Amino acid sequence: MDYVDVGNNWILLHFSTIQDKNIVFDRRPWFVNGLNFVLLPWTPFVDPYNTFITRVDQWIRIPRLPWELWELDYLAEVLKRVGHVIKLDNNTLRGLKGKFAHICINLDITKPLPGNLTVSRMGSCLRVPIIYEGLHEVCPLCRGNLIS
Repeated sequence: MDYVDVGNNWILLHFSTIQDKNIVFDRRPWFVNGLNFVLLPWTPFVDPYNTFITRVDQWIRIPRLPWELWELDYLAEVLKRVGHVIKLDNNTLRGLKGKFAHICINLDITKPLPGNLTVSRMGSCLRVPIIYEGLHEVCPLCRGNLIS
């Protein structure tokens, strides 16, 4: 992989093969010095001085989630108002640990993020917290409150 600094803290990555690119995208999110390293597919005529990050891939934890709700399809559906589910970590996917579900989602950081989630099944409802790992309560891009 090669890279080119194109200005304004934007870096263009050149991958040797499509497989290398897929590996990097599949293993996201990436962090550099504790900050989210946002990966975006290339678009022609991108202007690094007028392009803004509006979405990030972020790990979240959902503690107190009933065990029978730890299914990818269910979590993807119930998390739609939070973001698009990218993947579940292996412990969550295989049900190896039960303290919290660990999910990578693509978030719209231009809007306040919910601090909890209502889950339901078969007539029962439960409100569970959402913990955004490493995401600060004040968005560094807009200086607004990020979590509501």
